[in-house]
Amino acid sequence: MLEEAGTVGDPVDVGLVPGKVDLQLVLACENGNLCHVKTLTDEGADICYQDSKTGISVLMVAASAGHTEIVRYLLQEGAPWNAVDRAYMCAGDYAAKHGHQDTVDLIMDHAVMSELLLSLTVRGDRPEYSDGSSNCQLESAVFSNVGPPNVPLESLNAVYLLSRLEYSEDGKRLVDTGTNLAVMMDWERPLMARHAEWICHADKDEQLRPQSMRILNVGFGMGIVDEEIQRHKPTSHVIIEAHSEVVRKITANGWTSKPGVRVICDRWQDAIRVLAKEIEDAVCAPFDGIFFDTYAEDDLDLREFHSWLPKLLRPPRDVAVDNLPHQDAGRYSYYNGVCPDNVFFHGVACETIRLHLNR
Repeated sequence: MLEEAGTVGDPVDVGLVPGKVDLQLVLACENGNLCHVKTLTDEGADICYQDSKTGISVLMVAASAGHTEIVRYLLQEGAPWNAVDRAYMCAGDYAAKHGHQDTVDLIMDHAVMSELLLSLTVRGDRPEYSDGSSNCQLESAVFSNVGPPNVPLESLNAVYLLSRLEYSEDGKRLVDTGTNLAVMMDWERPLMARHAEWICHADKDEQLRPQSMRILNVGFGMGIVDEEIQRHKPTSHVIIEAHSEVVRKITANGWTSKPGVRVICDRWQDAIRVLAKEIEDAVCAPFDGIFFDTYAEDDLDLREFHSWLPKLLRPPRDVAVDNLPHQDAGRYSYYNGVCPDNVFFHGVACETIRLHLNR
């Protein structure tokens, strides 16, 4: 079984010998006998049991067979939805693989609610969000840090900003030389082009596009998305970048002298306060499009940025084109690299972020 069943990626302990009642629970979950499952649980069967060789859990067995009510019961009793087998598949993956949509939806709803509740708890454990009274060390099942490994959350971004970055000679990679992790790579170019098209309203008819388009990009990296944004000829293009070596690259490539481009060399946490104040004081208009793609930050940082969107983004407004009513509003997008190794976890993360944005 998992050493800590609620944590993704924990190793399956091959040294444990399953009890007879645990194996009976597996069979009951496979056969769809809810009454027998409840009886076995009362008799001490482990709802967190996983096979030592395959890593398959009782929840995965029930989900694979589409026994939704058994899955519901196991989840209610504390079976970890995010436990994974040797192939890094979870119960939601098994339900999806065998076409049991009701079971998929049930696990998804449970997982998202768990992440939402956990986010409230973890939020109190971060120094920037806490009064210092909490010692909770819970970990999200789907949100992981992007950046140097084995670095505390509160130090993650600070360590990155002090790291040495290097652009490859062919211009196709930006690498943190201390960790050999790629901060950005050229394969992202088609994705960045789509992001730029969206926030620049390129899909709209000409008369519906903003006449004086203001765009904000947070995180320059290799400058791919900023190059794509420039293709859409924004009137104002604001770039926020905190890493000193990237800022030198921005300057060397002439971005600071481009017409309509404003480069803010600061952490976004500080820069957006200035921008929000300028918008509030009518020094400048809200942004028609915003893109967010930072490095060495986690979901709490993403949610903090999202909390600023109402103060930065142009609010919805009604416009008439050829005497036909249309609703127009600013657009936002972000680089969604959460949970790239598991489709179900990725879905949970996306839905969790969507619900946070809707709040």
